[in-house]
Amino acid sequence: MKRYLSTLVLLTLSLLIPFSQLGMAQPTGPQEHVPLTLVQIIGRSDSTVHVRVSDGSGKFAIVEVLETLIGSDPGQRLRIDFRDLNLSLKGQEAVVFEKGEEDILFLHRPEWRKPTAKNADVFELLHGRRGRMLLPPEGSDLYVVAVRRLGPIAKQDPIEQVESLRGLLQSDNRILREAGLAEISRLGALSTSDLPVLIHLASDPSAGMRERSLEQIRLVMKSAGGGEDEELRRALEAAREKARNDPDEHVRAQAVRTTSSWSHREDVIPDLKAIASIDPSQLVRYEAQRVLFLWGVATGSSAGAP
Repeated sequence: MKRYLSTLVLLTLSLLIPFSQLGMAQPTGPQEHVPLTLVQIIGRSDSTVHVRVSDGSGKFAIVEVLETLIGSDPGQRLRIDFRDLNLSLKGQEAVVFEKGEEDILFLHRPEWRKPTAKNADVFELLHGRRGRMLLPPEGSDLYVVAVRRLGPIAKQDPIEQVESLRGLLQSDNRILREAGLAEISRLGALSTSDLPVLIHLASDPSAGMRERSLEQIRLVMKSAGGGEDEELRRALEAAREKARNDPDEHVRAQAVRTTSSWSHREDVIPDLKAIASIDPSQLVRYEAQRVLFLWGVATGSSAGAP
């Protein structure tokens, strides 16, 4: 469980930072993510395949291709050159291919190998360990369907791609929701018209999705430049509610940051003062205290760093 979830996080739950909007006012253009978003890595792979591991004990991992999801058909039996990924782990888990497990692999041909018939079945993982999505023993169809759906979207022109990504934000498939939000945020294409779906995502079952949607609400609120229409007010109320009541402390801390981006500080100072005093998490209290300190507002309590 830990292995495939950590890989999925690397692929889909990338850092979401401020981006410009397509034709709208935000400060920068599309950004290069490290790690890449799932849509990016799909778009750059030579082949994306669903495989079952036959043998992972030798110099190469031997895998059987169950389905070529995207790109050119690499063949039915492949050798995956992965050992170099374990030479310098730097705190990361070793890459291990276990017999019988199923993965989605994002492949490219090694540039250092001569393209001979002998090496025709040898591939590397695109961007190293990020080029592999470990599939759980149960529920793997969720991942396979998501990657298959994302393939055509990754090849679209920017305008079409943005509209397709917007459609994913309301998908029943959580992998598609996460991938859609990560990529449309990277493209800087979110605006006030997207607030209803972002507000909905702020109540997603996934704490990570709630946190990221609140971050995007914060950016949209800031880009509105002090606007105060009905959707912006609804977004503020959603952030306030999450800052007080979400069960996850990281979501509450992000909700505090989102609430503090409201242009009329006097509207939110009482909320932040209450959170700074009574939230059970030091992380959340500190975030509220930090904002109030920057605004020059006394909290009546000391702000200890988390």
